[in-house]
Amino acid sequence: MKKSLIAAALALASVPAFAGMTAVDDEVLSAQTGQEGVSVALTIRAHIDEVSWIDDGNQLTFGDIAIGSGDTQVRSSYVGPLAAFATTGGVEYKNPVIFLSPLRIDVKELQQATFQATPLGGSAAQTITYSDFLGAAAAANGTVNADVSATTQAIVIEMPRTIANVRVGSIKVGGGASMGGLEMKGIDMAGTKVAIWGHN
Repeated sequence: MKKSLIAAALALASVPAFAGMTAVDDEVLSAQTGQEGVSVALTIRAHIDEVSWIDDGNQLTFGDIAIGSGDTQVRSSYVGPLAAFATTGGVEYKNPVIFLSPLRIDVKELQQATFQATPLGGSAAQTITYSDFLGAAAAANGTVNADVSATTQAIVIEMPRTIANVRVGSIKVGGGASMGGLEMKGIDMAGTKVAIWGHN
């Protein structure tokens, strides 16, 4: 199972990264066991042309949505085989979303995978295991999680501290003029964990 982490990590890589790949001897691969997990360096810069909310014929539109960090700049033109379908207008951030350390991917039992949660009412934060959390959720819903036990092994992805901003360039009602924009700064996904496991 540990060795399969290498394949999982490669699946997260972008398509252009594979263009420069070369053959690796079996002897070299045999040493890459990933006993302490796999780390993946990742940066993201994204742009959404438009998000609309339509209700009874009325339409609220959020346009020119940029995701990244740092100062903003005019979006660079897209060059490639799909250029005819790409838009070049709008604004983007100069920097991508920056993860201040690599994403860590490891295989753990669900009783070993934990997260912090603060109960409603301001009590002290508690450390909760995924197996306890899933069991409580199943009990609350009157169901049985037959596919999950405390010793179920899962791929656990831990998100590091991040630097990210989201900017909405225009907000319109119907076809009217823009009422302005919106910017959210300092989005931080530190402490976020993702657990992935198979079903029988």
